[in-house]
Amino acid sequence: MTTRYVHNPNVVSTETDDEEAVLLDLDSRRYFTLNPTGAVIWERVVAGDDLSGIVSAVTDAFEIDDEAALPYVELFLSSLEKEGLVSKAE
Repeated sequence: MTTRYVHNPNVVSTETDDEEAVLLDLDSRRYFTLNPTGAVIWERVVAGDDLSGIVSAVTDAFEIDDEAALPYVELFLSSLEKEGLVSKAE
Protein backbone atom coordinates (compact mmCIF):
# COMPACT_ATOMS: atom_id res chain seq x y z
CA MET A 1 0.00 0.00 0.00
CA THR A 2 2.54 2.58 -1.06
CA THR A 3 -0.03 4.81 -2.72
CA ARG A 4 0.51 8.36 -1.54
CA TYR A 5 -1.85 11.30 -1.74
CA VAL A 6 -0.96 14.98 -1.64
CA HIS A 7 -3.28 17.71 -0.50
CA ASN A 8 -4.21 20.60 -2.73
CA PRO A 9 -2.10 23.57 -1.55
CA ASN A 10 -5.13 25.82 -2.01
CA VAL A 11 -7.01 23.98 0.72
CA VAL A 12 -6.64 25.20 4.28
CA SER A 13 -7.81 23.31 7.33
CA THR A 14 -8.45 23.76 11.01
CA GLU A 15 -9.47 21.38 13.76
CA THR A 16 -12.54 22.05 15.88
CA ASP A 17 -12.93 21.45 19.60
CA ASP A 18 -14.74 18.15 19.03
CA GLU A 19 -11.87 16.57 17.06
CA GLU A 20 -13.49 17.29 13.72
CA ALA A 21 -11.90 19.41 11.01
CA VAL A 22 -13.08 22.04 8.56
CA LEU A 23 -11.49 22.41 5.14
CA LEU A 24 -11.77 25.48 2.94
CA ASP A 25 -11.02 25.18 -0.75
CA LEU A 26 -9.76 28.65 -1.61
CA ASP A 27 -10.35 28.07 -5.33
CA SER A 28 -14.02 27.07 -5.12
CA ARG A 29 -14.70 28.84 -1.80
CA ARG A 30 -16.39 25.68 -0.54
CA TYR A 31 -16.21 24.43 3.02
CA PHE A 32 -16.04 20.76 3.98
CA THR A 33 -16.60 19.38 7.47
CA LEU A 34 -14.76 16.21 8.42
CA ASN A 35 -15.79 13.89 11.22
CA PRO A 36 -13.07 12.67 13.62
CA THR A 37 -12.12 9.79 11.32
CA GLY A 38 -11.92 12.08 8.30
CA ALA A 39 -9.86 14.53 10.33
CA VAL A 40 -7.30 11.81 11.13
CA ILE A 41 -7.12 10.83 7.46
CA TRP A 42 -6.67 14.46 6.37
CA GLU A 43 -3.98 15.02 9.00
CA ARG A 44 -2.01 12.01 7.77
CA VAL A 45 -2.33 13.07 4.10
CA VAL A 46 -0.94 16.49 5.00
CA ALA A 47 1.87 14.79 6.96
CA GLY A 48 2.82 12.84 3.83
CA ASP A 49 1.89 9.33 4.95
CA ASP A 50 1.26 6.66 2.35
CA LEU A 51 -1.96 4.64 2.34
CA SER A 52 -0.55 2.12 4.80
CA GLY A 53 0.39 4.88 7.24
CA ILE A 54 -3.04 6.47 6.95
CA VAL A 55 -4.75 3.15 7.64
CA SER A 56 -2.46 2.59 10.64
CA ALA A 57 -3.35 6.02 12.02
CA VAL A 58 -7.06 5.22 11.72
CA THR A 59 -6.67 1.84 13.42
CA ASP A 60 -4.61 3.44 16.20
CA ALA A 61 -7.19 6.18 16.79
CA PHE A 62 -10.32 4.03 16.60
CA GLU A 63 -11.27 0.49 17.53
CA ILE A 64 -11.02 -0.99 14.04
CA ASP A 65 -8.60 -3.35 12.33
CA ASP A 66 -6.68 -2.75 9.09
CA GLU A 67 -8.97 -4.98 7.05
CA ALA A 68 -12.05 -3.03 8.08
CA ALA A 69 -10.37 0.39 7.88
CA LEU A 70 -8.83 0.07 4.41
CA PRO A 71 -12.07 0.24 2.32
CA TYR A 72 -13.33 3.21 4.34
CA VAL A 73 -10.03 5.07 3.97
CA GLU A 74 -9.91 4.37 0.22
CA LEU A 75 -13.52 5.53 -0.23
CA PHE A 76 -12.88 8.70 1.76
CA LEU A 77 -9.71 9.51 -0.19
CA SER A 78 -11.59 8.90 -3.43
CA SER A 79 -14.24 11.41 -2.29
CA LEU A 80 -11.56 13.98 -1.45
CA GLU A 81 -9.97 13.37 -4.84
CA LYS A 82 -13.27 13.91 -6.67
CA GLU A 83 -13.64 17.26 -4.89
CA GLY A 84 -10.11 18.25 -5.91
CA LEU A 85 -8.89 18.38 -2.32
CA VAL A 86 -6.22 15.70 -2.79
CA SER A 87 -4.55 13.95 -5.69
CA LYS A 88 -2.51 10.79 -6.02
CA ALA A 89 1.19 11.52 -5.92
CA GLU A 90 3.11 10.67 -9.08
